Amino acid sequence: MYAPYGTCPKCGWSGKYWGFKYHSLCKSCYKQWRKEKAEEDQKYKLPNNNVKLSDSIVVTEHVYNRLQRQAERAIGKTYAYWLARIIPLTIGTGAIFLMKRIDPNNGVGLSVIMFGGFFLAALFFYIFQSAWEQQVNIKVNELATVRKQDIEEQLRFYNSPE
Repeated sequence: MYAPYGTCPKCGWSGKYWGFKYHSLCKSCYKQWRKEKAEEDQKYKLPNNNVKLSDSIVVTEHVYNRLQRQAERAIGKTYAYWLARIIPLTIGTGAIFLMKRIDPNNGVGLSVIMFGGFFLAALFFYIFQSAWEQQVNIKVNELATVRKQDIEEQLRFYNSPE
């Protein structure tokens, strides 16, 4: 198909004294081409989702999640894990039980008991859950250190002259 000089090959637009400086496309087709190219480049660009565990250990989010699951399995369900779930449940049901036992006409007492019970439940959950998560984070750092040493050992082996 023949198109005279100054005609856009995509849309056929022709301008008087038009010099195509955009890869032989008119201005609007060039903008569309750049947009499509940017979307294509974005599709292949990996997100920066690195997690810094220590000064020398940086892993991707996927590896961090895998190490965390592995650490949780290795540590298991400790006393802190179970206390974080049992004590708040006990306190919450106790507060509900006390609310039933107190005179229902006394609205201030009921709200104080309810608020106090659920505040204590949340406080105990936070304390015990953070203790368990601290154990898991220590184990994750240990596993990441071992992983880094294994990778370095493999690199030394594969980069050796033998």
